[in-house]
Amino acid sequence: MSDARPKNLSFLDIIAQKDEEIRRLKDELEQRDAIYRELAEAVTEDARRVTGALQDLGDDLGDAFRFQRAILPTLPTLSGFRIDAAYLPASIVSGDIYDVALMRLAERRTLRIFVADATGHGVAAALATMFLKSEYESVKRIAESPQDALTVMNEKLSATYANMQLRFTAVCADIDVASRMVTYASAAHPSPIVIRGDSFAELETGGTFMGVTREADFFVGTFELLPGDRVVFASDGAIDPMDAHGNELGSEGLVSLLRTLHDGISITRALETVVKAHTNGRIPDDITVVSVTATGPRDPRKRSVRPPT
Repeated sequence: MSDARPKNLSFLDIIAQKDEEIRRLKDELEQRDAIYRELAEAVTEDARRVTGALQDLGDDLGDAFRFQRAILPTLPTLSGFRIDAAYLPASIVSGDIYDVALMRLAERRTLRIFVADATGHGVAAALATMFLKSEYESVKRIAESPQDALTVMNEKLSATYANMQLRFTAVCADIDVASRMVTYASAAHPSPIVIRGDSFAELETGGTFMGVTREADFFVGTFELLPGDRVVFASDGAIDPMDAHGNELGSEGLVSLLRTLHDGISITRALETVVKAHTNGRIPDDITVVSVTATGPRDPRKRSVRPPT
């Protein structure tokens, strides 16, 4: 508003002019208030929709979490062996999957172990593990060897899901219950670890990723578990976590943790504590560990073959 007052206006004219300006300002304010109310209502509605969508997403992720847990195996109880497993997603769901099953193959009681890790983590990797788990279930009791299991699975994954670009590392191992001979096949998976007394050995590994090509090549190794030995099959999330200085937890860190555990301690909870302590409170990648310890004497009729060092 201008304070200039024309000389030909009376005092009442000036008052009337001011009243008109005030009414005009009031109208503008009311119009702005109406606009702000509309914006506020729109924002409230958008917030309601976003909240609803997030709630639905949370419910879906919760269902996915429960489903993933439901398809994990109940660990078998087996005389002469102690079997432990840890499963720790980096977020709500995991791109890792594992299975442990006791079966009879060629008249031999066999403990068959499977651990796989889809590239990436989160929802996409978790969905990928569903396909892998389904394919593994179709072959795990009929494949004659770990290598056969991986070969058949890879051929199916490469042919059926080629457009989805599924990529996995995996290890499958058979432990002959009587002889304690272990045969394993690896598809670019981290090395199996054998803990013996005060030392441990990372066994040879290799092979190509699963899902890349139908002509995959898998590494195959064989060794024997002696009384007291523990063999560990883990995803890279249990080994690769780095601290602020770039130092990996490594196989040595994992082995140190496993040596401190005793009956009644959750291996998953212990891993979570150690990894978070190493990484300043984070779980940077999905973690899976399957550990089998030979607790009693082997069949004396079987020959002894020590694992490579």
